[in-house]
Amino acid sequence: MAAERQKYRNDKYGDSRQDDRPKPYIFFHINILREYLTIDLAPTQRLRFEWDIERAIDDWIFICYFVGNDFLPHMPSLEIREGAIDRLVLLWKEALPTFDGYVTHDGNCDINKVCQMMDALGLVEDAIFKERIKSNLPSTLL
Repeated sequence: MAAERQKYRNDKYGDSRQDDRPKPYIFFHINILREYLTIDLAPTQRLRFEWDIERAIDDWIFICYFVGNDFLPHMPSLEIREGAIDRLVLLWKEALPTFDGYVTHDGNCDINKVCQMMDALGLVEDAIFKERIKSNLPSTLL
């Protein structure tokens, strides 16, 4: 799979235009990504249900939507450059042993499990914003 990186420039009038130079591609192998996810998503505590990497990957894809999606409002505490995906995976792994199954099933999500994860995120939001101010990372909302 290849993802095209697009670069934009601002001309002297502040107009953003697509750069005409050839755009480099970032290549990655899906099977290698799957191997990394198998390691990263593995539970660290005993689960009340059978571990299934395919279902865990479904949850991971769902979790990624919270970080970058044109169809959901932006969550101010989740910036990809600040490790938002890793943070959400950690919250998911911490909550997983308390669940009776995965967050997603057959393309649907269990809203109660999502709410539990968002509640856990809410508990660390103050620390996220304080760290952002401390490190002077630009944010669209600060």
